[in-house]
Amino acid sequence: MARSKWILPAVLIAVDAATLEQEIEFKAVLERMESDVLALRDEIERVYQYRCDLSTLDDCGYNNYNDCSSTYPIEECIVQNDYALQCGDGKACTASWDKSQSEISIPASLALETGGNPSDPEIIESVCYTKLAEPYLVEKYEEDTKY
Repeated sequence: MARSKWILPAVLIAVDAATLEQEIEFKAVLERMESDVLALRDEIERVYQYRCDLSTLDDCGYNNYNDCSSTYPIEECIVQNDYALQCGDGKACTASWDKSQSEISIPASLALETGGNPSDPEIIESVCYTKLAEPYLVEKYEEDTKY
């Protein structure tokens, strides 16, 4: 009987230790998320300064891609089972894709110009200046895949 009196407290101590360890790990994940969000905020604020630069707007027009109508530098064909989006004949290749390039998708209701481009200057500006954050986002992604 005396032995069973010691088993229950030992189990409770083990559970408490495991719970404490999980709590510490959870707090570490939350701290990293907060740090990542603040770093992203800082990067967006940094690139926002360049939103009206002529070079930002000029470069933008030649560096945004649409998966149905663009020719990508390193283009791959996406088969129908991978994505529901229908492009081309919809059988052999449902969409073009290039994992080395960012893609901007704009709702049809906002893409009223030729080639499915937006007409609203604020949308154009936002697309163009946020593209400046792409190197940061790529680097952050590669860094986080190690985490």
